Amino acid sequence: MSAATSLPEPSAAEQMVLIAARRFAAGAGMREVVDLLVARGETTTSAARIAVTGRALKRAAFRRGGVRIAIGGLAIGVVGAGVTALSYHLAAPGGTYLVATGAIAVGAFNVVRGLWRMAFG
Repeated sequence: MSAATSLPEPSAAEQMVLIAARRFAAGAGMREVVDLLVARGETTTSAARIAVTGRALKRAAFRRGGVRIAIGGLAIGVVGAGVTALSYHLAAPGGTYLVATGAIAVGAFNVVRGLWRMAFG
């Protein structure tokens, strides 16, 4: 058995937190998540605590994803700028060169998208 398959099963409380985090990621609001947890047998107080923990877990995951997206976007933009600079450098005086606008634009978009996810998780 590999290490990945030998992880212990999450406890019932951890499963409820994961359910809450997934519902928040799907766009549900706090009231909807609390109602779902109450319907699954939790008290209103424990459902509210689980929902708060689930929302924090979702935000942390979105922020980590935002970092990856922003770094990837920066890399794409740098490659696009590098291709443009190299093409310009290799072009004859007055000649034509390639401007990698697509890569630069996609990179910039992903940097903004990643920063947005980091800020608003």
